[in-house]
Amino acid sequence: MAESMHMHHGRLAPGELKERADNMGHAAFAIVIATLDSGIVVICAAGIFALCGSSWLAKCLIFVCAAPTIIVSQLIHLVKSVRPRTRQPPAGQGKCVVAAEN
Repeated sequence: MAESMHMHHGRLAPGELKERADNMGHAAFAIVIATLDSGIVVICAAGIFALCGSSWLAKCLIFVCAAPTIIVSQLIHLVKSVRPRTRQPPAGQGKCVVAAEN
């Protein structure tokens, strides 16, 4: 995303860039930048479809390109959900201290 921002807005001075983002609105400005990035993905997918002889092969190639992102995000979600969470003592109670026997 930083590369596309630099490509499209790198020639602007920082004040001009801030003015453009303020005029457009920060949310709209972020959406425009993200749309440019997703357009690159669509162009790559269209290129794969154009180069492949069959649509099945093109779909498989696009899936193989996207698989690492999908797999890593699912693994992170799995690890977060399986990892045991630490339990906090109820409010008003501190740590339990057991007295040593003499």
